[in-house]
Amino acid sequence: MVDVSPASGSIDRSAKIHDSAAISSSATIRNMVRIQEDVTIGDGVKLGHHSFVGAAARLDTGVQVGSSAKVGGGSHIGEDVRIGPSASISTRARIGARTKISAGANIGPDTEIRPDVYIGRHTHVTGRSTIGQGTVLKAWSSVGHATTLGGDVELGEGTLIGYRCTLGDKVRVDPGIMVLPDSRIADGEHVTIDHPRAAPKPTPED
Repeated sequence: MVDVSPASGSIDRSAKIHDSAAISSSATIRNMVRIQEDVTIGDGVKLGHHSFVGAAARLDTGVQVGSSAKVGGGSHIGEDVRIGPSASISTRARIGARTKISAGANIGPDTEIRPDVYIGRHTHVTGRSTIGQGTVLKAWSSVGHATTLGGDVELGEGTLIGYRCTLGDKVRVDPGIMVLPDSRIADGEHVTIDHPRAAPKPTPED
């Protein structure tokens, strides 16, 4: 890693950027940002203070990354994506255009998030999952490993979706509910606490 020259315009001189990174002249890179080898930064990208971009990641036009947020190596972040402060995108994730990932959210490795998705604050999506276009995951929800959510799904605040689940398009899950592992929920279903594949979300004491 090398220090960036003050002549780099919109790149703060305290940023640490590998020589092999390709960075648009219109990008804005704040103080103490770290960018590893073979990264591509598109036009108008903004990287907040203390953010990190891992090796071979690609950030397309208009991406904004909040302070102390992390984009893992090999990830592809689509146009106009917003990544909030202290959010973490793990390795090889694919984030579709115009998606918003709120502060403190965590996206696991090899996960695909399609365009126009909203990920709420402190929401966790574990690895090898797929989130369909237009889906909304409200704050503090969690999606288990290798789970697929269809398009226009809505998860209420604090929802827990077990591992290896499949939820069809336009499914709604009420707040604070756990969908049991290996569940299959059909298109358009409304999952309440009385649903046969639902249970109360465990508490830390359980």
